[in-house]
Amino acid sequence: MPEMDGSLLSDDEFNALQAIADRFAEARKQGPIDDWELLLPLPDAKLRRPALIECSKIDLEYAWKSEGGQRGEYYPVRFPELNGVPIELIVEEYRVRHLFGDKPPLDDYAVRFPDQYAEFEKRIEKLIVERSAPKFAKSASGPTPSLASLFPTGYRPGEILGRGNFAEVWRAEAPGGIAIAIKIVTQPLDNDAAQREQQSLELVKKLQHPALLSTTAFWIIQNRLVIAMELADGSLRDRLQECKSRGLKGIPAEELLSYFRDVATGLDWLHWQGVLHRDIKPENILLMKGYAKVADFGLARANTGKAAMMSVSFAGTPAFMPPEMWSGKAGPRSDQYSLAFTYAELRMGRRPLEGDDFVQVMTSAIEGEPDLEGVPPAEQTVLRRALAKRPEERFETCEEFVEALERAIHPHGGGGRWRPKVEAITRGSEPAEGSSTERTEHKLTKPKQVLGTTDKTLQQQTVPPNKQSKWPKTPGPAPTQGSGLRLVVVVLLVLALAGGGAGIAYVVFFMGGGSNPSSQSEQTSSKIKPVSTTSKPEIVAPPVKKPLKPDRFAPAADPKDIGDEKYYERIVFGKGDGEVAFKLLKDGIQPFYLMETKAPNALFAAFRIEKPADEISKWKDNGPRLPAFNVTWDEATKCAAWLGGRLPTPEELDFALSLGMLANPAVGLKNPRPVTEDRSGSGIFDLTGNGREWTSSTFKLKDEDFATLRGRMFTLAKPAGPEQLKDNDLRNAQVQRTKVASPFTTFRVAIDLPKKKE
Repeated sequence: MPEMDGSLLSDDEFNALQAIADRFAEARKQGPIDDWELLLPLPDAKLRRPALIECSKIDLEYAWKSEGGQRGEYYPVRFPELNGVPIELIVEEYRVRHLFGDKPPLDDYAVRFPDQYAEFEKRIEKLIVERSAPKFAKSASGPTPSLASLFPTGYRPGEILGRGNFAEVWRAEAPGGIAIAIKIVTQPLDNDAAQREQQSLELVKKLQHPALLSTTAFWIIQNRLVIAMELADGSLRDRLQECKSRGLKGIPAEELLSYFRDVATGLDWLHWQGVLHRDIKPENILLMKGYAKVADFGLARANTGKAAMMSVSFAGTPAFMPPEMWSGKAGPRSDQYSLAFTYAELRMGRRPLEGDDFVQVMTSAIEGEPDLEGVPPAEQTVLRRALAKRPEERFETCEEFVEALERAIHPHGGGGRWRPKVEAITRGSEPAEGSSTERTEHKLTKPKQVLGTTDKTLQQQTVPPNKQSKWPKTPGPAPTQGSGLRLVVVVLLVLALAGGGAGIAYVVFFMGGGSNPSSQSEQTSSKIKPVSTTSKPEIVAPPVKKPLKPDRFAPAADPKDIGDEKYYERIVFGKGDGEVAFKLLKDGIQPFYLMETKAPNALFAAFRIEKPADEISKWKDNGPRLPAFNVTWDEATKCAAWLGGRLPTPEELDFALSLGMLANPAVGLKNPRPVTEDRSGSGIFDLTGNGREWTSSTFKLKDEDFATLRGRMFTLAKPAGPEQLKDNDLRNAQVQRTKVASPFTTFRVAIDLPKKKE
């Protein structure tokens, strides 16, 4: 059983840790990550520290690869819970510095880490440089091999056909002049990626089928896995590019259907044999003389129980992964989803779900609806079923999916089994780096276990089921009660007046329980001064009340009665782009003013001019009417105080949200929108999207300060709503360290009602 940082991890925990590291590595490829909390386990989770160490190692490698370097001491400063620099991180720093040309002397580590130096020396003796190396990575057992030395005796190399993160595919000539393809796994066999490829090869080498690309032989040469395969004419990706070059949007439906009949037959046969492919995409469907074959079984796994779903580690090409694979589950219908996604892209010439980075791709798969515009309605119906979020809602088999496509394309029959004319497919002489794969490179040290079988492919990797979140829950607003009957007090004053025996009755109705919130009128009632029985009553008019408002604000609407005082229903601060308006909210909660929009950059810029920051701020003015992102909780709190207010409570924002949902929320976007484009029924803008918001609710967890958030990132597919309060998914966790400035978190301001000055 593997051990990490002094605590034993089960197989399930190890695989969960691998999934976290994979997701972090994919996100880190896009650049530095400001808010790690979106990708880390909860602070009190068992995997928190191991995950933090692994993610720090990944971050360190990217820092030295492209950003000028980083030292291990940086991470415990950013994450004090590490309690010093872990030994794993010290070794990783040494490794990546050597890997990228910076060779620090050992004396440097003896000075920096005297207490850990003895253990450091032991570990670097076994250090193997294996990740992030270009092309053929250095082997622990020998020098880096040359290309020619990796071809078996009698095989002659030709031109390169494809290159990915883990392998290269070359055209070659086998003895006797037979044209074949040679796949060379570029990592040494002591690397996890190479071991997985070998395990998959052992799994599928006996599975021969006309719709599966055949493996003719394989060798281990200089600690590298070398595989001889059938030589295909090209892939469906190549065919799509050809069609586009001829002015077509995608591959014609009839031609595409002929290929997918083959692929569906091959995949269903594979599933019948208890094997999942897990990486279906255009690059992995190859064409040979007009027929299609499924290729690249590097991620194939044995489904020993042939169950509908099994637990797996995070792996695959993100854009083509079904929702269940993002949570560590896969089954035969997972391959069907990837097949349908592939069909949609090849048919339309674009992907049905978009995403420019790892987070957007993930949220699109889990929450987004496929965009199938341009595809006939009957085909759309079939594709939407195969792309269903829940596996059980998809077709029973891949062949059923393709048969449904055939009926949609040929509703009256007569489609036949047409095959396209065989044409040569044009390839580029040197494919773009990483063009054939989008998998992450980062892999943990594989656990060493004693198994009852030597067949490593039967070791199912599992991910623990989702557990209830341990984040402190913030209660929602109290249920709104009906106002009930207003108290009516009828006072009948009968004054017996002298003279003529006449009497005058005065009837006064006092309406209690507060004013009607929808009323714009002012109530006027006269106060009656007691009089003697010998004089007429004197009616005294009440003094005119001046509405109250916070200092530095101007009224922008009529006043309203609240208790014994009047307050303007709407007030404004500033002018031009820096103007912000506040709306008076009072029903169901203590009355207060709430800023109608998220705080715009223009307002925060004005605050900075008057109140220069003592500390370095990450905030940048990206447009006067865009929300002020990259602001810490402290900065937001100070800006609110500068306005004479505070950050709203979670209950106040929940209450404002309950008054009306947004018709066109700012979600599913690459970039945020201006702060005044949409509003809810309460007259408050962007409560459901356009960025998360700080609230005044804070708590401590392991000596760190956290704040509760509301709202939702503009990149996510679904807007915030009542169900968000129950959402414990780590990607949508509504808490954040108060000292973290995130590009997805902004704020708005609440102002308490001013009191009358005596």
